[in-house]
Amino acid sequence: ADFTAVIKFVPHDAVAYQMRSLVYAELGNLQEAILDSDAAIKIAPDYAEAYHRRALSKIGLGQYEEALKDCEACIALAPDYVEAYVAKGKLHDLLDMHQEAIQSYQQAISLDALTASTHWYLANTFSKLQDKFNTLTALSNAITLDSQYKKRAKSKDFAWLQDNANFQELLK
Repeated sequence: ADFTAVIKFVPHDAVAYQMRSLVYAELGNLQEAILDSDAAIKIAPDYAEAYHRRALSKIGLGQYEEALKDCEACIALAPDYVEAYVAKGKLHDLLDMHQEAIQSYQQAISLDALTASTHWYLANTFSKLQDKFNTLTALSNAITLDSQYKKRAKSKDFAWLQDNANFQELLK
């Protein structure tokens, strides 16, 4: 779809700006994506997805603190927006705020326990803390939900668990 044409005809369509923002982001033009998310938010300040998408673009540009504010704004507008909690968890991890990351991932899991990637991110965070039990639990959940994580678990991020019998059992 040509969202630029839609915006010309309906300049106050927040969804059109947000869809064009998504296209810009996928093309790697994160600054333009942010500008269109800004426009969507200006038109519809309660449009939670626009805050989430803007946060993702800001993460791509390394603007972590600003992205965190957008995640929090998204969650304030839509407390059940799972992806915002996941993005918030990733940001906390990037900022070495691992306990906060764990809380965000756990909140996302409480809303949607069937997304393997969230369990994977949680396992990685617990691994950074060398928390064996919780790493193995989250890793087991990720692998149970999606077997692709079995291969990924053999990465250097989990090298400290290589001698653990429970870890080896998970990888069978």
